[in-house]
Amino acid sequence: MTEKRPATASRGMVVTNHPLGSAAGAEMLAAGGNAVDAAIGALFALTVVEPMMVGIFGAGMTHLRLADGRHLVIDNYTTAPAAARPDMYVPVSDTWPDYLRAQGDVNLVGLLSVGVPGTLKAWAEAVARFGRLDLETVMQPAIRHAERGFRATPYLVEAVKESAPDLARFPETARTFLPGGAPIKAGDLIAMPEYAATLRLIAAKGPGVLYGGDLGATVADYMRRAGGIITLDDLARYETIERQPIRGRYHGFEIAGAPPPTAGGLHLVEMLNILEGFDPRGLGLGTAEYFHLIAEVLKIGFADRNACTGDPAFVDIPVERLTSKEYAASRRAQISPDRAGEYGAIVGMTGGVAAGSAHTTHVTTADADGNVVAMTQTINNLFGSKATVPGTGMLLNNDGALRPAPGHARLHRARQAGDQQHGADGRAARRQARVGARAAGWRAHLHLRVPGGGQPDRPRHDAAGGGGGAADLEPGPGARDGAGYPGGHPRRGGRARSSRGGGSRRRGRDERGGLRRGRHAGGRGLLARRRHADRRERRPRAAGDPLPAGREPARYVEAASSASPSPPRRRGPSGPSRQPGSTGRSWS
Repeated sequence: MTEKRPATASRGMVVTNHPLGSAAGAEMLAAGGNAVDAAIGALFALTVVEPMMVGIFGAGMTHLRLADGRHLVIDNYTTAPAAARPDMYVPVSDTWPDYLRAQGDVNLVGLLSVGVPGTLKAWAEAVARFGRLDLETVMQPAIRHAERGFRATPYLVEAVKESAPDLARFPETARTFLPGGAPIKAGDLIAMPEYAATLRLIAAKGPGVLYGGDLGATVADYMRRAGGIITLDDLARYETIERQPIRGRYHGFEIAGAPPPTAGGLHLVEMLNILEGFDPRGLGLGTAEYFHLIAEVLKIGFADRNACTGDPAFVDIPVERLTSKEYAASRRAQISPDRAGEYGAIVGMTGGVAAGSAHTTHVTTADADGNVVAMTQTINNLFGSKATVPGTGMLLNNDGALRPAPGHARLHRARQAGDQQHGADGRAARRQARVGARAAGWRAHLHLRVPGGGQPDRPRHDAAGGGGGAADLEPGPGARDGAGYPGGHPRRGGRARSSRGGGSRRRGRDERGGLRRGRHAGGRGLLARRRHADRRERRPRAAGDPLPAGREPARYVEAASSASPSPPRRRGPSGPSRQPGSTGRSWS
């Protein structure tokens, strides 16, 4: 059994999926940087030591909670090249779910799967607007690891083995991860001199070197020679989008989460609204009734998510309705306490979206001033498109995996950039389409101390997540400690975690203060994560099936609204569950 304890600190926190990533972030805090500097420094380092998950030619969502209390979200997801056409991928099937597969897997592997990247631009913007350090400084740990090398973790090795047949198709990629034709081994020293040179170029000249500059020209030339469609003009026209978060309330706490086109914040608020009217504590933490309730609420959330994910520029997403208490009440009434249900999407919405990638990385940082950063960044599948731009060491994303039919706003997120010159079929060229329904990769960035699996007794700065930035929990008027449920003997508390695809992580606490390191105990590799994902796809019981024999159906008690509130107690920052080899560092 793995014991997990929250890690707390007073001066800062950095949590990533790799110890060198966390160390890079802590180094930025030690150098006088803030949470933004720490997050970006950690991410650049992760592009070296966790290259199968994240890269500068990738995509993501960035949620910032600034020291003055403001929240903002930077949408830095990929766009489709202007030359993308609705017929560039031929679906294997016209029906779900094979509709998401293209013939020849050209939307999964190779240059036709690559979207115009947003990570580098967003990271540089974040440092310039909100950081204390300069871009060159925050990139130094990444440059150091790329030049000197780092030791391959078993997790990286497992990823290489799983992807080896596709990696072997690209000599530049195979040279790094399949030396001599065989996968690297755990403990091997992996150096990336060409990528180090690329990072040095960016540090010296800024992100413009990719978005219209010399590095971008190198990418465009490779695309032209090898059958890709991204041009230098595509890169030069890329822009991030600043968005306002989705907000909601749960038993007096304010929740802020990333908005559409990601679905994380939207459906987190929806599901918590549904759950708010039940009494999870009364069902008993870990009981069949308890898990039945949670499963039914999740099924409703995902049914609506399947129909409503899209770019708000092209899809009318009923945000107000989905986040309303009235809608939650109507959905709550559909849940039976003793039978598994089948749930359709919100009335008037149909469609389907990609399942999202389990291969993302999440970084959360916090500093003593109150800045908190939650960033989910990705190159989509393991090692993205598997293609590396010759001479740069730069792996390219495969966000086309999430848009097998370019121009279909329900499968990808579209954003107009430039004139539409193809009449009614203008969703083709001259549109840079937001791609990848990242919402499925979301994790509720909400780690609460919950009495008996019930309600939070205090807000936490916590590092969790995936797809779509953080859902910060802040005390609001009327915030209360365990209020809202009928009386009864209080049960022992546990930790409530909503997370998707994250690894098993162990947290320790250094009571002496100072820089601490959490050590991972026990691991869940890719195969274990896949089994975990498979289990999520299974319904607890077939629709209409009764509970197991001998078990009485629980009585779902509506939450009382007259309980006396008690003020929440603040806790320091803490780190999330971590993937194999991951480490959280705090600056106490």
